[in-house]
Amino acid sequence: MSPPSSRLRGEGKQDYFIETDGTIWNDAAIGAADTTQAVLCMGYDRKTVFFISDTDGNLTVGAREPDGGWQSLPVEAVVANTLLILPPTWDADAIRLSFSAAATVTAWYVFQ
Repeated sequence: MSPPSSRLRGEGKQDYFIETDGTIWNDAAIGAADTTQAVLCMGYDRKTVFFISDTDGNLTVGAREPDGGWQSLPVEAVVANTLLILPPTWDADAIRLSFSAAATVTAWYVFQ
C-alpha cells in the first residue's frame, strides 16, 4: 500500500505531487496565527515538512519535547506560491505549525 499523496491545486497555483505520511492543512483557508493540532512523530529520526501558501508570511514550527513542553523553532519566511521544504533538523515527539498571515495553505509531512 502506498502512502497518501497530496496535491496543491487551483487557479494560478503550481501543482505539486508529494508522497506523504499525511496532510496537516490541505488547501485550507486559515486565519492569521492559526495553529495546527499536534502531529505525533515519536520514534522517527527524520521529520520533513512541506509548506506552501498563497500569501507571504512567517511559518513557525513548534516541537514538543519529551517533558511535554513546546519549543518554537526558528521562524521560516514564506514567499507566496513557493514550496518551502523544512529539513528534518529537530528532535521532537510531536510538531505543530503556525502561520502569521491569513491565507490558503497546504502543509504535508513525511516521517522516516
